[in-house]
Amino acid sequence: MSPMKMKHVLPQVEFRTRDYWLAASLNAAGCEVIRLEWKGSRAFFVFGEGKRCEDLACGYWSGNLQVPARAMADALRHLKERLHLRGDEHATDQSRPQANTRTFPS
Repeated sequence: MSPMKMKHVLPQVEFRTRDYWLAASLNAAGCEVIRLEWKGSRAFFVFGEGKRCEDLACGYWSGNLQVPARAMADALRHLKERLHLRGDEHATDQSRPQANTRTFPS
């Protein structure tokens, strides 16, 4: 019987940021936001490609990151929609702030 070959799967390193413009720039550069994490009323954008995002973030902060204008506009719109929806399907009720709702008489 031959020995089984085991694949060693390294845990995926995540990249988190609260910075809306950095998150949009990373998203426009092709990095996917895998979820939003809420801490009180603040949202953290969580990306799955930690190392790549770190490299792109360095370029962002040094002023060297270039993304297409249309991709940036789309990313800003997409992230804004997710923020206004107060999270995503992966967030738990405890981590997502509740929206203020009012009932008006008809």
